[in-house]
Amino acid sequence: KKPEYRKGYTNISNDLMDNICKLPLNGTDIKVILCIFRYTAGVEENHVAAGSSIAKWGNCDLRAVKRALKKLQENKIIIRVNPNIKGKAAEIMINKDYKQWSINKDIQE
Repeated sequence: KKPEYRKGYTNISNDLMDNICKLPLNGTDIKVILCIFRYTAGVEENHVAAGSSIAKWGNCDLRAVKRALKKLQENKIIIRVNPNIKGKAAEIMINKDYKQWSINKDIQE
């Protein structure tokens, strides 16, 4: 059966997608980013709970997802919404200001 837009889609700006494609990321990094897009831009939420839900959605090892989340956060590609709340799952979102991405400094125009 052919997928249809009216049954749901993820709205991502071309500019943001172009800059993500320039990043030197591995497969798990990409799956984490796609999952965040899917559950934020795809359902008009501001953030997504991290960790095990991403691993399940992307069929990834949880340890690999945690490494990817750490790398993406350190490079300012994703932002933790609730950094000071202990004992609660991290809520994350994509940093839409790609000029802040530290991994992207040498490839920006």
